[in-house]
Amino acid sequence: MHRVHALLCLLCLLCGPAVSAASDAEIFSLVDTLRPTAEAISIDGDLSDWGAIPFFADPAGDAGADPARDIISVAIAPVSDGLLFAAETVGGLPVQGAFSVGLDFARGPRPDIRIYFAPPRGRHTLLIYNDFGLPASFTTISGLNLATGAQAIEIEIPYATLIAALPFDLAVALLPALHRSWVRGQVSNESSFFGTSVDQSPSIASYRLLETPYPLDPPLPIGIENAGAPPIELDFPGDGRWFVGQGANGSITHQGAWSYDLVVLNDNLDPSDPLDSLNNEDYFSFGKPFFAPASGTVTVAIGSNPDQQPFSPGFVNNEVQISTPGGHSVRLLHAKQNTTLVGVGQEVDRSVQIAEVGNSGFSFQAHLHVDVLDSTGTHPLAFRNVAVDLNPIDDPWHRQVESWQPREGFFATRIPPPLAIDIDIKPGRDRNAVFVLSRGVIPVAILGSDTFDVLDVDVTNPLLPGDRQGLAFGPNGALPIDRICEHGFRSRHRAKRRGGDRRWQDRGEDDRRGHSRRRSREEDDDDDDEREEDDHGEKDRDCVATPFLRDVNHDGFMDLVSHFRTEDTGIAVGDTEACISGQTYEEVEFEGCDSIRTFPACGLGFELAFLLPPLMWLHGRRRRRGRY
Repeated sequence: MHRVHALLCLLCLLCGPAVSAASDAEIFSLVDTLRPTAEAISIDGDLSDWGAIPFFADPAGDAGADPARDIISVAIAPVSDGLLFAAETVGGLPVQGAFSVGLDFARGPRPDIRIYFAPPRGRHTLLIYNDFGLPASFTTISGLNLATGAQAIEIEIPYATLIAALPFDLAVALLPALHRSWVRGQVSNESSFFGTSVDQSPSIASYRLLETPYPLDPPLPIGIENAGAPPIELDFPGDGRWFVGQGANGSITHQGAWSYDLVVLNDNLDPSDPLDSLNNEDYFSFGKPFFAPASGTVTVAIGSNPDQQPFSPGFVNNEVQISTPGGHSVRLLHAKQNTTLVGVGQEVDRSVQIAEVGNSGFSFQAHLHVDVLDSTGTHPLAFRNVAVDLNPIDDPWHRQVESWQPREGFFATRIPPPLAIDIDIKPGRDRNAVFVLSRGVIPVAILGSDTFDVLDVDVTNPLLPGDRQGLAFGPNGALPIDRICEHGFRSRHRAKRRGGDRRWQDRGEDDRRGHSRRRSREEDDDDDDEREEDDHGEKDRDCVATPFLRDVNHDGFMDLVSHFRTEDTGIAVGDTEACISGQTYEEVEFEGCDSIRTFPACGLGFELAFLLPPLMWLHGRRRRRGRY
């Protein structure tokens, strides 16, 4: 009997849910969704067939003194045999002046080429840039397809046409086996041929809409020091969204080294306003705080050297170096004068501010240089817990990764750790027993305190598990089963969310007290033996979670109690803690964990109701055989 019992428990464990996740899966899904639409686009001046292809609004407004030439929004669709551009404009293609498209497809964030479209439109001008982003040569190009409508411009640029017109080093970057996984472009209305820009669109990027999966990031450099070594993981050193302006083995500096330049840019990928200003204060990065990427001991702290004028690099840096317990030195260069907050010999924790970004040392403009050193040179590095984007705002290709090795041309944003809160699983019980195969519910209390008001918790139910909005419990991110979807209650909740105090305690005292009484009775039942059925469906976005308030630990602060189906949580036998996560109405993310004891619910549950009779019959039969 004991062997049978053990076998049944093992089978119960092996049948538990398996959880897997890929950070790139949503991007691949979007590529696969958009590809058929993009391949079917006709270049006819009509934007109606662009469907769900992302369009990016131009934040600059009208085109100065000539609003008729304003670019309203733009889109790019890199398909199997070429690039498609669309621009929504006020007046279509200008009769006077020119229209241009700049492309970056090979060498980092700077433009590789710009194509000028001007009458006669059969032959256009192709301007080629060098590694420094400066015009180097130009030639004519034909075979491009351009169509205009009343308020639209559509352009098709075949890869074959570009390959035939480009120098070899750029042409190979468009070959199917070698091309980068993404393309960035920008359209402009020009005052005249090779003239100044009347209006520029934002600089936008798209992953190539080809068969997936493929690497979303360009390949790492090869043939440089410590190539192939595992990356040293660091915290991202800046707040907000930063652009990787130059990466390892860069085209200007960083040759043969794993070094990175981080800079703050606007929608046009400009580092300053006005562009190319000679005043440090005009640069978006200048004066931005930066933080220790790792814990350790400060070995270098220099902060007294002056910041030089942009485009006049010096040779004496303000810098900070931190020696880590692993034997590496994290180096941060170009700090602003007199902003260094640490000293040599000081122990610092990661994410502590250490200085501000400046323009000291060998620097053409304000930026932050980051690398990791030891006696063998620089090492590959990776940033922990960052959001990665191709576009500066509203990026459809946004992804969050636990570890990312930087690449030129991407935006990166540090994801701050969630606010730590206190919770109590199965409040009022010490054991916190969870029978992982039961069909019960688990109550979880978010504990209020003088620093955390549970009334600020966003209890709106998310559409799907994993959404940022709402509460999620356990490894699988189970959704609360406490919810009400009646029309009147939902409408009042919406009204409060739209204006005034949106906190859910204002959604109606009668509803909340009545629901509290209902849930209080349920809590008195055995949560592991009962299952509450949700009559409203898990994908109803309009439903609102309706947990109840109670001071479960009798400390004078109201606590928030929600319930989760055990089978949805993903808790497995052997787990010793479970966590709940969510965010406040101010979008501050939080997380809290509590200890649990897990049991497989085998041997004493419903299994023996079916197995005990035949096992008893076999046992009796063997005894009877022993008598004769």
